[in-house]
Amino acid sequence: DKKVLKMTDLNRQILDMIQNSDGHLSASEAFDLARSQGIDVSLSSMYRILNSLYEKGYISKFITENKIEVYDKTLSEHGHMICEKCGKTADINLNNFKKVLSKELKCDVTAYKLTISYICPSCKEKVGI
Repeated sequence: DKKVLKMTDLNRQILDMIQNSDGHLSASEAFDLARSQGIDVSLSSMYRILNSLYEKGYISKFITENKIEVYDKTLSEHGHMICEKCGKTADINLNNFKKVLSKELKCDVTAYKLTISYICPSCKEKVGI
């Protein structure tokens, strides 16, 4: 891919870090993770790199209910589940969801953004639910 060949070493390191992460990262979380992995990057550069990777289609992003931009390695269309207690975010893959919505709504659905609030198993355990 021509885009990959033109990518700087730092951009490649950040992309690899995002692709190997378990969750969804804000720019400040990505910055902290990068620094913990010995990647030398400033916070302002992290914002710039993440936005560049997003604009070029290498990663996706969404805005949480708290208005925080979060970056995601999953590129396919999907929804998100967000824990009401701890804020942990998980992907939901809904195969054929656009098709189902289109049929149900009797129109051509071209895209969707789905966020489901829930209580994750970890928080559920803590409160004894």
